[in-house]
Amino acid sequence: MTAIPERTSEENGELRRDDEPIALDTDEVFYLLGNDRRRAIVLALVDDAGPRDVSELASEIAGEDDGSYKSVYVSLQQSHLPQLDENGVVEYDAEDRTVGRGPRFDEMASYVDPAEEPAHDWRPYLVGGVAGLVLTGVSAFVAALGPLVTGTLALVSALSLLGYAAYERTSEA
Repeated sequence: MTAIPERTSEENGELRRDDEPIALDTDEVFYLLGNDRRRAIVLALVDDAGPRDVSELASEIAGEDDGSYKSVYVSLQQSHLPQLDENGVVEYDAEDRTVGRGPRFDEMASYVDPAEEPAHDWRPYLVGGVAGLVLTGVSAFVAALGPLVTGTLALVSALSLLGYAAYERTSEA
């Protein structure tokens, strides 16, 4: 295992604790997560903090990506685990052939953990769908009352949709 650089008294104009590791650069994060097997390692450790046996981890990953166990096992030991260990994402013990979470694991896991993804709110779409059905039913009923009422309902419906679209657009910003 290699030592992780630690922050000293001042970095980028901000005071830091001396025992806090330097955050991974965005390019480093994308490089490390640019490989399916490294992402699979991080995902496997999200649910199980470890230490995990490398052989067990290789079996799990080989089952997921249809790679042969031997190929996965060798690539984990020779490439992926040392890279993640060097960057503090995992703690890899080559002698014991075990791997666990490193000091930067949580930072990396936030990029790949599906539980961390924001849930999409479906309620506005449900309300809009129900309102559309109600307006359609009402406009069919009112169509018998005359074209003036039907045109008014169509205008109100269109304005409602435009208002909702404007609300969605401003709430995203």
